[in-house]
Amino acid sequence: MNIPKAVYDPAKKSKNLFTTIPGLITLVISILVAFNVITVDQSGVLQTHATSLLQSGTAVYAAIMGIIAVFKATD
Repeated sequence: MNIPKAVYDPAKKSKNLFTTIPGLITLVISILVAFNVITVDQSGVLQTHATSLLQSGTAVYAAIMGIIAVFKATD
């Protein structure tokens, strides 16, 4: 199966997960609201919690990378 280059171009590696992951979470929440699984009020709270989790995950990743840099860095 060939994917069109307009959708996925393997020559252009994207490192933009900071917009992809929240976008997917927002999409899932929107679908849940559309099918009346959750209410609009619940979706706002859920989006806030998801954002907090992503930010804390980013902070943990940065801390781990900092620790690795301290011990593996060369002058």
